This record gives sequence, structure tokens and C-alpha cells, in this order.
Amino acid sequence: MTMTNRRKSLENRKKRTMITDMEHNPVRTCIVCGGKHAKNTMFRLVFNGAPMADPLQRANGRGRYVCSDAWCCQKLTDGKILRRSFRVKSISDTDISSLTASLAAALERNLSGAV
Repeated sequence: MTMTNRRKSLENRKKRTMITDMEHNPVRTCIVCGGKHAKNTMFRLVFNGAPMADPLQRANGRGRYVCSDAWCCQKLTDGKILRRSFRVKSISDTDISSLTASLAAALERNLSGAV
């Protein structure tokens, strides 16, 4: 190894340790407003035949995220955003109402401070 290669290797090692020393906070995008927020402050939605809330954020399937803002949760009642996001042709009204009810309950838990 030449001196320049050693120097570059040492510099790269320093950069890697600096990056790992910082705390990593995943960022997700809200499907309603497009805002970017920390993952742990958002609600995850999964589509398994019907859209459903995933409070533990561990369910199988591709997840979509919604802000913990009441306006964004209320906007999901239209259904158009869910259909576009999950790329399905139709979602029943009962599925949408059950999803919004579960999101409203989760929003209440967040506002009251319970985990």
C-alpha cells in the first residue's frame, strides 16, 4: 500500500466512525401531505386484502405512513389517497371506516401520552 492509499483508508475509517457515532433516525413520508417526519412519530398502514393500521410496525407487506396530524388522518376517509397509495382499484367504505376508527383511537392514545 502506498502512502496515499493508507491516508485515504485512514480518512475513510474516520468518516465511518463519525457516521456510526451519530444517532440514526429513519425518516418516512406521509402519503397525505407529503411531509417528512421521524418514523416513530407516524402511523404505518398495510394492505392485506384491506387497509389496516399496523401499530407495532411489524406486519408483512409494503407499508405506507400517515402523519400523527389529525388533518391527515381525517383526509383518509375519502379513500382516493388509499387507492392511489396501495395501487388498488377499490376499497370498501367499511374498510375505510374501520381504518379511520383505528387511526382515531391511536391518535387519542398519542395525544393522551400513552404508548
